[in-house]
Amino acid sequence: MRWAIWFGLVWLGVLVPSSARADIQDLNGVWKVMVYQPFSKVADMVLRIDAKDPASLKATILDGLLATSTDAKTNVKVEKNRVVITFEGTVQVNAKSRPFKFNRTLDLAIPEKDAKLVRGTLAPSPLQVFPLELAATDEEKLPQQGFRNVPYEGEGFQKLRSAQSAVNAVFAKLTREKDKEKRKELIKERDQAMEVYSSLAPKIHREILKEKPNSVESVFIALTLLADLKSTKPTQDEVKSWASTAEKLAESFGPPFREKVTSELAKSLHKHDDFASIGLGYVRKLRQSLSADAPLERQAEVMTMLAIALKKSKTDGDELATIEKTVAELNHRLDGEYAKKIEAIPVTAGTSRKDASKRPVLFELFTGAQCPPCVAADVAFDLLAKAYKAEDVVLLQYHVHIPGPDPLTNPETMGRFETYAEAFPDDVRGAPSTLFNGKPMAPGGGPFEGGAQKFAEYQEVIDRLLNEEAGAEVRLHATAKGDQIDIVANVHHVKKPSDKTRLRLVLVEEKVHYTGGNKVRLHHQVVRAFGGGAKGLALTEPKGEFKATINLVELRKSLTEYLDEYSGKRTFSNANRPMEMAKLRVVAFVQDDATHEVLQAVQTIVKGGK
Repeated sequence: MRWAIWFGLVWLGVLVPSSARADIQDLNGVWKVMVYQPFSKVADMVLRIDAKDPASLKATILDGLLATSTDAKTNVKVEKNRVVITFEGTVQVNAKSRPFKFNRTLDLAIPEKDAKLVRGTLAPSPLQVFPLELAATDEEKLPQQGFRNVPYEGEGFQKLRSAQSAVNAVFAKLTREKDKEKRKELIKERDQAMEVYSSLAPKIHREILKEKPNSVESVFIALTLLADLKSTKPTQDEVKSWASTAEKLAESFGPPFREKVTSELAKSLHKHDDFASIGLGYVRKLRQSLSADAPLERQAEVMTMLAIALKKSKTDGDELATIEKTVAELNHRLDGEYAKKIEAIPVTAGTSRKDASKRPVLFELFTGAQCPPCVAADVAFDLLAKAYKAEDVVLLQYHVHIPGPDPLTNPETMGRFETYAEAFPDDVRGAPSTLFNGKPMAPGGGPFEGGAQKFAEYQEVIDRLLNEEAGAEVRLHATAKGDQIDIVANVHHVKKPSDKTRLRLVLVEEKVHYTGGNKVRLHHQVVRAFGGGAKGLALTEPKGEFKATINLVELRKSLTEYLDEYSGKRTFSNANRPMEMAKLRVVAFVQDDATHEVLQAVQTIVKGGK
């Protein structure tokens, strides 16, 4: 859920609404900062503002984690009837943790005379904006040292917390359980708990919104209802009412939060068939607020939403054509910039097989376009293609719906993930997950900047595995005739022929453009289908010829049907479904399903086609 963002260091920055410059001195005094997040509020810090002389404003944090910084710098200035306070420096959570740098901003409204409460917004990062309130206080300490989360009050919130706790408890048990049969039972229990929460939440959210239409938490409630329209099944009037509630409440917290809420409303509504016309209004507001120097990524995001909303609401074909052309130009520029960033990362060439009869390495990455930690793994994956020859390292990128829906996912990639998760429950538990010749190694991920380090970890494993003895020999051919892909694999010298030794034929797309929540723009070696099925073809003899056919028209149809069905359960953040499949390869690998060891892997470019 978009608003269920980890809030940990919310103390680090802030922003706020305004009044008249003549009243700036009314900010003078001690204030307790309360920051609001989706399910609770945080007693964030105690702040002293010296505003006796408007020409030399000062701000000091009296209590809160940021107060422990020994090198903090504070800058205070007035911008368009608002007071902007920026904090930067280094802080350490405890003696065992590493110090980290912060740069956070408070944007405060200039209050009316003798005001005891000031509203504003907190921006702990450029992508995060939260509402806050400053309350005048005589206390210079928080009720407890550091942060203090205060759950929202009311029977409805209590019911939601109880239902969520039940889900979390089962997840915790599932994480610890090793026994396969017990895990199956826990998975059923987890699904039941999640179903209870999913059916309960919309009803309770509606009740809270009626009871507390003007409360701060109602902003989050309204956005939560609108973010899951398939579950809430609202009427047109309800959608308009919820959107209006969120927009009006956001206004009182100032421009940063108002724009954030407008953006969320646009994201939720623009792609929905029944409510695109409502969403179109919010997208147009976003476009109007775009500055000439707005980041290209933001421009592309807003213009893409506008194109989708226009299409869904069947509005003005001429405008749509113009917007789609602009989107294509922006995406082309952004893809080029992203590719250059990858290309700029230096890599060390990997080792090569000394003998063609030796086994190459099959590297399988399970990733998700909504998965922030997957970014480093995705970057490292792309770097491997630079460092190794295609005959030495074979790459497969499986997309999965973790943590959110991903249109590059298909039933077979999810099935492959579940197979490995069952075989290696301690190692394959989410995304990213990485397997080398069928064995999980070099786990974990990170941000874009961590890509080089992950590459080094992957390279160390690959160089160690290259030149091991192969368990079979495979010769592979793939040709395209129109929309039909014909695959022929000749397998020889299978050392352990059995029903458990399987040949898998995988159709992969060399490059796919799609931008999900983690902002990775280009995806490579994306698994699209398995010729003959993901279970593979049994190698019961030392040699044999195997054929498979994949029809691209039928494949696109089946993928569309799958995504349509899945979208009925969860909402995709980006409505695009790339299925160009212009440049294709086929990967063939032999795997011992008893141990999951990959005995041989080869790849070939699909020749011919339209």
